[in-house]
Amino acid sequence: MRNLQSVQCLRGIAALLVVFHHARNPQDWLYNPLEHFGLGQIGVDIFFVISGFIMYSVGRKEQPAEFLRRRVVRVVPMYWIATAVLFAVNVNTHFAKLLAIPVGHILESLLFIPHYSPDVPGIWPYLIPGWTLNYEMFFYGLFAVGIASRRPLLVTAICLFAFVAFGLVFESTLAPWRTYTDPVILEFLLGMLIAATLQRPSLFAAVGLLCVGVAALTTFEMLGLKSTRLLTWGLPCACMVAGLVALDIRNPIAKVPLLSAVGDASYSIYLFQVVALNVASKIFAHVPVTGLPQFILFIAFGLVVATAAGYIVYRYVEKPLLRRFSTHGTPRDPRSAKLPGETARAISPDR
Repeated sequence: MRNLQSVQCLRGIAALLVVFHHARNPQDWLYNPLEHFGLGQIGVDIFFVISGFIMYSVGRKEQPAEFLRRRVVRVVPMYWIATAVLFAVNVNTHFAKLLAIPVGHILESLLFIPHYSPDVPGIWPYLIPGWTLNYEMFFYGLFAVGIASRRPLLVTAICLFAFVAFGLVFESTLAPWRTYTDPVILEFLLGMLIAATLQRPSLFAAVGLLCVGVAALTTFEMLGLKSTRLLTWGLPCACMVAGLVALDIRNPIAKVPLLSAVGDASYSIYLFQVVALNVASKIFAHVPVTGLPQFILFIAFGLVVATAAGYIVYRYVEKPLLRRFSTHGTPRDPRSAKLPGETARAISPDR
């Protein structure tokens, strides 16, 4: 049984891309040449593709109830803890503003119900990075239906396409409708298709997919094409994921310890980046440096702080919690994945 280090590395890279995107958000004191550069958001698209890939590889042989139990155990406790930590930090720093936040906003966020945020324009939970978990939990539900039907790929694909089609035909301002009919949900299907079709990929196909993905992403960005996220970011990311995984299947990629550790901690890094970057910002705002050096140093500092904080949380909170909530003492390693044509070991992508 060998390791698909490509998936692990991709998780780490995706987490760092998202942290970078949030670190370069505009701030009054920060020189920011990349204020309008949003490419770091593709970390989310990579996560969605990997999620579909791993769920098909790992979960399709499980019973629906057991599949959902494992997903809830994996996702919910850490998300609730991260939300509570953010709430506690805001109580300490913005108490008066916090009193104006409706209780329903917090509850809907914790229950993965898409809704319009009362203080940030758009459909956002209280812990803003949690918006991706609304899509994840929706996908898990549809995939569980697919498992129950014993046709996980076909049934899940039909459900996903049906929701997107409904969204194109029937317009609505309801937050759940706008969320669950967004074409971005098809990125999960792209990941499932990769897992279902990659058996013995040729070197030409592997390199070709990787090059097409990189070229498409670069071209779309340079031309400023922003049709839909699925086309401009999702498909190129899926090609890159497929290409790297195919290369890894053919010739195992050597383990990169640091990036592998970041991949392990990617969910905690993703959840706690808001608090970590807030702390980094307060510290760095007093550093006597300006211009481009200020921007470069702050981005590096923010990445280090968020990654270190996320890894500490992973090591001392996330891992013990997974053991604690497992009904079997030691939780089944979510990294075990049997791919078509071979046995492999991949890393669970849950963020």
